[in-house]
Amino acid sequence: MIMGLGIPVTMILLTELVRVADQNGSDKRNRMDWLMALKGISFFLFGVMVTEAFTEVIKHSIGRLRPNFFDVCKPEFNNINCSTRYITEYTCMNTEFSEREIRESRLSFPSGHASFGMFCAVYTALYLQARFLFGSSVLTKPTLQAGLVLVAVWCGMTRITDHKHFSADVVTGFTLGTIVAWLVFYKVAWLSLRTVRFTLFPRSFSVSSNSEPQTPDPLLRESTNQFNVYLDDPMKVDRSKSLV
Repeated sequence: MIMGLGIPVTMILLTELVRVADQNGSDKRNRMDWLMALKGISFFLFGVMVTEAFTEVIKHSIGRLRPNFFDVCKPEFNNINCSTRYITEYTCMNTEFSEREIRESRLSFPSGHASFGMFCAVYTALYLQARFLFGSSVLTKPTLQAGLVLVAVWCGMTRITDHKHFSADVVTGFTLGTIVAWLVFYKVAWLSLRTVRFTLFPRSFSVSSNSEPQTPDPLLRESTNQFNVYLDDPMKVDRSKSLV
C-alpha cells in the first residue's frame, strides 16, 4: 500500500518539477504548476477511496473462497453435511492463522491488489500524458507509462502465483481499477488539470470588399439615406425620382 501510494505521488511531483525547470516561467506560473500537483494528488487519493470502496463492497457482497482456503482453514470434514448443495456451516481447525486471516480467505473476488495497482498505474499514466513535458526524447513519457502498467500487471500476476486469487479475480480487479481511473481523471480531474483552457468567444465574420461583386459606379450615390428604385432599364428611367 505504501509503495502503491508513494510511486504515483512521486511521479506527480516530479512531473510538475520538470515543468517548472523546463519552462523557466514566472513565480506565478511556478506556483500554478505546484498547485496542479496538489490537485492531482487530491484527485488521486479520491480515486483510491472510490476504488477501495467498490472493491470491498463487491468482496463482502459476493465473496469467494481463495485458492488457499483449505490450507488456511483446514475444516473438519467429519462434521460437514455434504448432502446439501451449499456448505455454510463448518469449523476451521487450523490455529496457525488468526480469525481475520481466515475471514479474508473467503473474500477472493475481486482482487484488491489488482484493482488498487491498476488504478494507480492508469491514473498516473493519464496524468503524465496530460502534464508531463520532456522535449529531449519522445520515448520518455511512453516508457514511464508502460513501466507503471507493467508493475501493476506484475502485482496482479503474483497474486495468482501465490495462490491468493484466481485469474478471474485479478482480471476483474484490473478492469475495475482501469474504469475508476478513467472516470476520475476525465470526469472529475480533467477540468482542473488540463494544460490548455479553451474559452468560447463570440464568432465574428468580416467580408472583404475585394471578394464581393462591385456595384457599378453610375448606381452609387453619396447620400446614405436615399435608395433608388428602377423598375425598367436604369438608363431609360428618370433618375431624379428617388425614394427617401
